[in-house]
Amino acid sequence: MSTKSKPKPTSPKPTKPTPPDTIKKIEQVIGDYVYFDDPEMHLLPLTLYVAMTHCFYECFSTVPYLMVSAEDVGFGKSLLLDLLASLSNPSQFLTEMSIATMFEHIDTHHGALFLDEFEEKDKEGLKIINGGYKRGGCVTRKRGKEWVKFSTFCPKGFGLVGHLYRPLMSRCICVFLEQSTPKEEWTPSDLSLSDTEVINPLTVKERDELHDLVISKLPRKEAPQRVTKPRHG
Repeated sequence: MSTKSKPKPTSPKPTKPTPPDTIKKIEQVIGDYVYFDDPEMHLLPLTLYVAMTHCFYECFSTVPYLMVSAEDVGFGKSLLLDLLASLSNPSQFLTEMSIATMFEHIDTHHGALFLDEFEEKDKEGLKIINGGYKRGGCVTRKRGKEWVKFSTFCPKGFGLVGHLYRPLMSRCICVFLEQSTPKEEWTPSDLSLSDTEVINPLTVKERDELHDLVISKLPRKEAPQRVTKPRHG
């Protein structure tokens, strides 16, 4: 009488991080390192803003800007912008960039831009940036003998003491920071350390899952094609 061999026990498969878990992870990281007087009002909008940066170029014709403001220095504006840049994709966190270079950067990378100490930027350039919240926003500059068109369309975050001028501020989700102590101590200078789990909390796989999650929720008959762009931050 033949007997069937018992199947070998298999080890449980590792749990796959789901996109909702990724959303929660982003929200937790922001809440751990930045103090908000009302976390419920700030954490979810900032988390969704990060999610939007992963697919805006394929999916949206307009995007909101972000203004991070406080009444003085030392309230965590730079820290928040730096952290958002590390979670967004692709993105750059900058404290110094000419308006002309900014246009070339946006046109090349189609990624989010987080600009600190923005009260010191070129005031005339702000009027041009104001139009970059919608697809088709552009500027024209002369390069040699030719006129070249540069796109200004991308999500942008501005950190400053005080407020933006009114037309640009009307394009923004506004975050006003209060001075206090967050759950975890972390200053912008720590970004040079090798603790990538904090500096760049999302893996490439989690970023791709986040991208696909946002696209899948859009009310479209056909999902837009993925656009492959260089990753920053």
